[in-house]
Amino acid sequence: MTNTLSDAPPNQIGQNEVDCAASSLAGMLLLTGLAYALPFALYPTTHAFNGPTSPEILNLNFLVGWMGLAHFVYAYYGQAKALSRARKKIAPFLALLIVGAAVLLTLRHFLGYMMFSFLMWIYFLPHFVRAEILFTNTLNEKPEASASAGVYIFPALAFAFFTFALFGPVEIISNRWNLILLAEVTIGAGFALNLRRQLKDKQLSKYALLAVALIAEGMVWATYRQYMVFQFQQGIYVFHIAMASFYHYLRSYDYACRMGISRGQPVNKMFVPGILAVNVSVIAIAYCLTNYFADAPTRFVFDVSFFTFWVGLHQYASDVFNWLKRKA
Repeated sequence: MTNTLSDAPPNQIGQNEVDCAASSLAGMLLLTGLAYALPFALYPTTHAFNGPTSPEILNLNFLVGWMGLAHFVYAYYGQAKALSRARKKIAPFLALLIVGAAVLLTLRHFLGYMMFSFLMWIYFLPHFVRAEILFTNTLNEKPEASASAGVYIFPALAFAFFTFALFGPVEIISNRWNLILLAEVTIGAGFALNLRRQLKDKQLSKYALLAVALIAEGMVWATYRQYMVFQFQQGIYVFHIAMASFYHYLRSYDYACRMGISRGQPVNKMFVPGILAVNVSVIAIAYCLTNYFADAPTRFVFDVSFFTFWVGLHQYASDVFNWLKRKA
């Protein structure tokens, strides 16, 4: 009788049999619960968001932001290492990064914090899906096919609908016919982007299902808008962003570890402690600066109100990096 995975000794479990997503999902759930349950505030009582935002959601927001900064450190470090092997691409990368930062700052100035943040989190969905496809392909005997643009765009449209369902004008959303029409338009856009084919694809269907789930959930919450206070609307929104963000951070670390293994490099004993050290250090520094030097210029990096700028820049940098990597 052949051993089942649960019966097999750890050293007999092949790399392709390992569920690499489960540990990231577990970490995502625990981090979200921890952020809600913290018995103290990560921010000063004088913070502008204290009051309009519930304490639990503000704590969650800060933890997502600070762990996100640690994630960006690793991402830029990886991009720098790769670019060091193709030095002629360094100047174009930096030039495009500066242009992107200028565009993002301009958008933030004219759109305002909230609209800009909505836009950046919608932009996050294609980044999330693209990263998941990359992470899944590593050490996979049957790697996912190169996805068409629709695989990335439809989840972004779905999250735009979800966002509008939570924060759009209540006069529009409270009319059920308007809600159904908007959902139909979004689903219709999905079919125009080959949704039917995506749903039949064993490897890519989960991203289409994610989009459909966001549309369906958006319709549910839209019907509850008449009973919601702003803190509850915001709580639902940030909860979803936090879960996706924590999962994305953890998956990226797992990917870095598995890439080393696939190249025959033993896992450094300091890999996990190193990740923990960077995250704890960023959180500790950010906590001190946010609480004791709230008006210092460092607020542009560590304050949660500026985090979506760094999110946008990270996502843009990833797009530029991948584009340059494909260039001869």
